[in-house]
Amino acid sequence: LRKLLPWLIVAAIVAFAVYRVKFSPMPVTASTSVVPNIEALSELNTLAKDMNAVFVFLPGKDGVLGDSPFKAINNAKQSLETRFEIKIGVFTLKPGSPDYEDIAAQMPVPGVVAVVKTGVKTRISGDLTEEKIVAGFLAAVASGGCCPLGEPSDSK
Repeated sequence: LRKLLPWLIVAAIVAFAVYRVKFSPMPVTASTSVVPNIEALSELNTLAKDMNAVFVFLPGKDGVLGDSPFKAINNAKQSLETRFEIKIGVFTLKPGSPDYEDIAAQMPVPGVVAVVKTGVKTRISGDLTEEKIVAGFLAAVASGGCCPLGEPSDSK
């Protein structure tokens, strides 16, 4: 039993960590490595077909990513998904791509573009806070006309 005790402790710690990651209401980490990169907004037609909206992050022109914008983006995503019972994707638009250049010419980067199901886009730049990203999303929804997030879930 004395030989098993250290292994039992390790197993308990691992089980707790897995439980916390799987069932935590907030993410344990907001890693930038899990955010898919896209080179064109048209890729969203396939990648986001089952989503109600997306946040597309445009890093600085040098391509440097920081963790703080992703924390705000992920917090806004979780807040909106819970409030509206929807699914929101998060993507990074690759610097140097034609779509990146087009959007970066219209707004300061780094920034976020909120896109709802109807295709309405809202550009968000400057200090990327959770509140500012949520407000940008709500502006896109308000401009989206009928069912900007897709069909209501109870009608499917």
